[in-house]
Amino acid sequence: MTTQKSEIRALQYRTLAQQASALADTCVLDRAREQHALSAARWTELADEEDRRTVRTPVLENAQ
Repeated sequence: MTTQKSEIRALQYRTLAQQASALADTCVLDRAREQHALSAARWTELADEEDRRTVRTPVLENAQ
């Protein structure tokens, strides 16, 4: 996957995490609030994974 795709995907995941968090904040049912909070945490984890993909290690020339 290209760096640009990872950056876009990370942004999309962060948006979904914010939406899930907002739903958790407004939810009156405990179980539903927990599910939204867990969803927000997972979207954040996925965004962090995509961010790590964009960090590239330097390639050594003529490495054997």
